[in-house]
Amino acid sequence: MEDFEMALLRERAAKAIVEFPTVDQAAASVGVDAPTLVSWLDDPAFLSLVERAARNLPVLTSVRLIQSAHDAVVVLADIMRDAGNPASARVAAADQLLDRAATVNIGAAVGQLQQQATSLDRISSMTNILAITFYKAQKYRLGLFPEYEPIYAFLQSHYPDVFLPIEDSRRCKPSPCPEYLTRAVAEAGKGDT
Repeated sequence: MEDFEMALLRERAAKAIVEFPTVDQAAASVGVDAPTLVSWLDDPAFLSLVERAARNLPVLTSVRLIQSAHDAVVVLADIMRDAGNPASARVAAADQLLDRAATVNIGAAVGQLQQQATSLDRISSMTNILAITFYKAQKYRLGLFPEYEPIYAFLQSHYPDVFLPIEDSRRCKPSPCPEYLTRAVAEAGKGDT
């Protein structure tokens, strides 16, 4: 057997070790004998493949569940529609279908809300960082905190219309600042000593 074919076989065997409850079943599923598979378990490279397969198992399980979900819905729908089934079975199938549909809709809505909350958290964090950076630049511009000079220099190089060269800016009034930044700068300043 060529090296490439052997590598593929070992990768399939590593997945089988994770998926099947016994070594015998795993070995049979990939076409090797159990003692060979047991001997591979002594090889660190093979164990690495097994660990990777174990990490991927939740994803594989989710994919299989999703693939099976359609079949399950079809079975429930068939039970519900079959007039030959007892009414209790038809009602139970309909109830299961409605319950699953509601769960899917709620899950999708929760997922969308979580994405929106994450986006808002990122925007809030970025606004706070900008406010603190603006605050420190203003402190430096006013002749306070010389250690903030790199911040001011960076801002001045990227936003020359807003952040004047330091010799010019000390002769000017502070530039107007949007209200939300003014509030954020004030909040940031409460913690500054």
